[in-house]
Amino acid sequence: MNTMAPHDVKLIEAITRITDTLDADLFFYAGEICREGYERVCDGLDQLGPDKRTNCGLFLNTYGGDPHAAYRLARALGHHYERLILYVHGPCKSAGTLMAIGFNEIVIGDRGELGPMDVQLANREEILEYNSGLDMIQAMDRLHKHAKDAFKDFMKDMRMKEHLSTKFASDTARQLTQGLFSGLYAQMDPVRLGHVQRTMLITEAYGNRLNARTGILRSEKSLRALVYDYPTHDFVIDRSEARNHLFAEGYVRCPDLHEHMVAALLYELHPGSRRDVEFLHLLHTVVTPAALPTADDQAGEAAATPVQEPKAAQHGKRGRQAGNKPVSTLPQE
Repeated sequence: MNTMAPHDVKLIEAITRITDTLDADLFFYAGEICREGYERVCDGLDQLGPDKRTNCGLFLNTYGGDPHAAYRLARALGHHYERLILYVHGPCKSAGTLMAIGFNEIVIGDRGELGPMDVQLANREEILEYNSGLDMIQAMDRLHKHAKDAFKDFMKDMRMKEHLSTKFASDTARQLTQGLFSGLYAQMDPVRLGHVQRTMLITEAYGNRLNARTGILRSEKSLRALVYDYPTHDFVIDRSEARNHLFAEGYVRCPDLHEHMVAALLYELHPGSRRDVEFLHLLHTVVTPAALPTADDQAGEAAATPVQEPKAAQHGKRGRQAGNKPVSTLPQE
């Protein structure tokens, strides 16, 4: 028989309170958003069977991943539950933000942050380094603007200051502009540019499909802003930015005391910075502070200790089987 400290009981009470108030199954997903994570979520939902509640609450810590997997995850949860609530206490970046569009409500803590959805592509020059897909598109736009301005300046100077004929001035300006910028344009790989543009369109198309179900975005411009307009992939989209510029009124709120308590402990368990995936059903597996990694643990290692639920929590589940086990954690890469 397990002995629980007072703070463990408070944690279970907080989870049970959220579960009963929202009539929601509560899940925790942390790490890279990938197909493997999608399969684990589907396996976890299958284990619940007919014991699922009406709604779903997901605590998500991630720095992003595969947009295809993000779309599948959001759609899978939407198939199983009527209403989806997303809890963001730490990072929910890139593909995590794409997932957020598929939810009916987003609860963002003071330290929570979303991020732009521009695609990250492997750097051909460096190992394990990525560049934003917007880099090439923005470079092309900048070159186009500079080339057009250069042609206008050459043309104006020769026509107005040197009093040359319009035909001669335009031909000379064209040759000067071509000589100045042709080398830069030659460095652009059209095949890679096409790949970047298609990938960005994929992310935008997934966002449109998810928003068609939830209507969570403020306008069509909000989705384009998330994909194209932010200056860097690491740009911080906090609660104020999300509420005032991206999502419709009433869809973003602050966490209450119980939600904050659960989210804070889960952030300590796995802040989302590691690639390994952690997926838990919070009423079937309660993670205690004693299970958190110590200074002697290996880098990136986390632990979770199952705790037997008290009878009050079992009664709150309306007949659920308390013996369901969470999906096991993958070994660290």
